[in-house]
Amino acid sequence: MDRFVKYYNNEQGDSIAYLFSPEYREMEKRRWTLTQLNSLHEKYGVIKHCKYLNKRSNNEGSMAFETIFSMIGKNGTSMRINEQNYIVDFDLIMFPDAIPKAGKTK
Repeated sequence: MDRFVKYYNNEQGDSIAYLFSPEYREMEKRRWTLTQLNSLHEKYGVIKHCKYLNKRSNNEGSMAFETIFSMIGKNGTSMRINEQNYIVDFDLIMFPDAIPKAGKTK
């Protein structure tokens, strides 16, 4: 997540795409364009702080984070990684009311 935050804040979309599993990279390159990152920065701002909550119980390899954006404040982010430590599923915004639920384990 630290690398994602660095690349997101610096608008380095290609670097973000390479955090994803190889089978998703081409799709992620289209998702994390400079235009898209500019739009996200205008809407949410940069990420000021990110705190690991814990593993999510509903998905193996899935983790939840409390994320503080400069424009919207506290929110949630989640990602799922595979055995090779590549991202295979990612949600930048989960909305604040989802944070307590995302941080719970069964």
